[in-house]
Amino acid sequence: MNDNIEHNIAVNIKELRTNASLTQSELGDKISYSDKTVSKWENGSSVPDINALCALAEVFGITLDDIVKENAAMKQQTLSVDEQKSEKANDIAMLCLSVVSVYMVATFAYVGLLMIKDYNIWQIFVWAIAPSALIVYRFNKLNFNAKWASTVTLSVFMWSLITALYLQLLYIDNFWPMFFIGTPLQAMIVISTLFRKRKGLFSYFLRPSGKN
Repeated sequence: MNDNIEHNIAVNIKELRTNASLTQSELGDKISYSDKTVSKWENGSSVPDINALCALAEVFGITLDDIVKENAAMKQQTLSVDEQKSEKANDIAMLCLSVVSVYMVATFAYVGLLMIKDYNIWQIFVWAIAPSALIVYRFNKLNFNAKWASTVTLSVFMWSLITALYLQLLYIDNFWPMFFIGTPLQAMIVISTLFRKRKGLFSYFLRPSGKN
């Protein structure tokens, strides 16, 4: 093993460990070596054997070939970014699939009632907006936690429920005043978003009086 490879290994181990926010002792524990041994690897006074190199590659999520070449840490970061993009694309695909599933169920229900009982309940597609909004709301909370997105999705959920109920009852009478119910509810959603830090509006009022 030439000096260049030994230097690459020493530099890579130190950079990879630092990027992973691990101490020498913590890294040593992960691969069953002492912190002194890790220190020797990093300062180039000794070189890890093939078993140690394989263990290091597994811990840092890179190949054995990467760890003996230059810029292993940079390649690891590139792989991490690519993995994040792939995970985000998968999450968005699952979100779309979930929303489509809601409307698929609504479509089956609509067609079934229309064929069996000749009942044209087209309002079911308006009812489907509410669960779709909740799915998007949950997706945002898990992946982005953007306040504006939470406000929009909760608002869509609330107004779609009111609209669906209004349209459902339109055969009986015109209950248009029920839309007034949405005004204070909308205000609560907006105020909750403005006041929320982590636990929401109610925690603001329920927190201990002596705590800022």
